Amino acid sequence: MDATNQAGDGQRIFRFVDIGLAVGLLVAVLAVVAIDRSAPVEADPGVDLVFVLDQRPDMRDLIEGMKANCLEKAESLKAAGVDCRFAVIPFGKKQHRVPTVAMTGDLADFKAKLLASAEGGPDAAAESGTEALEQALTLDFRKNAQILFCMISKTPSQEAQQAAAVASRMNERGITAIIQAETPKLIRVALSGDLHSLNVGEIEKKLTELLAGHGKDVIVDMSKVPSIMSLGIGMLITISKMVTQGGRKFVLLKPQPAVATAIQTARLSEMLGVALDEATAQSMLSETVA
Repeated sequence: MDATNQAGDGQRIFRFVDIGLAVGLLVAVLAVVAIDRSAPVEADPGVDLVFVLDQRPDMRDLIEGMKANCLEKAESLKAAGVDCRFAVIPFGKKQHRVPTVAMTGDLADFKAKLLASAEGGPDAAAESGTEALEQALTLDFRKNAQILFCMISKTPSQEAQQAAAVASRMNERGITAIIQAETPKLIRVALSGDLHSLNVGEIEKKLTELLAGHGKDVIVDMSKVPSIMSLGIGMLITISKMVTQGGRKFVLLKPQPAVATAIQTARLSEMLGVALDEATAQSMLSETVA
């Protein structure tokens, strides 16, 4: 469990809780990194962790391993003395393989409900991962808790753009999000929220972890970033160089007007591979170097 960092002006920066996946469950993970920009800092604020689990047919053989890993993470956090609560939101209608578990801080209760048979019914589960994330946002989180989501799915990339819309709702609640999804040749990252001096360092660290050393091209979707400071531009330069020096391509997709202006003023549009729409971004990725 990564420690909580503290920044000035009563702001708190949270790190993603990495979920250890067993052999046979090395599936793509859509990681939502929550950075609370408004809650006052408290000692030992606690963690509310939501597992968003894919129960669609292609996950059938991985369900029990996925449950076991969620339970292992819950047990390890409790054993470490972390004040934590857990919830489970499955997605994939008419499957009924993973039960919905309401937020609970009782480990025995969480274990019993997680391992129980899922109940059926027309509204037993969200239809898609995006819908499940929307449901997660409605949970009754503690006021000052560290809020962390972990989605486990084989195919999160199919919903990457839709999931970015959920990130905009997180931004409305004062949360900055990083959403990451992979395909065999591409990693797409969607940022949401302002990039300012208090969160850039942590975001750069997480982006480096997500994007380093995998041999894939990268798209960074900036459509949900209203503003950026000089440190944020510096972060994008660093990440871009890291990607392109490895022979990969880097595209900055759909920057909002204020962000686009800042990049243009700094004469960095070409270096950062700015694309104003998806078609242009895909064209830039398909170009061959002469």
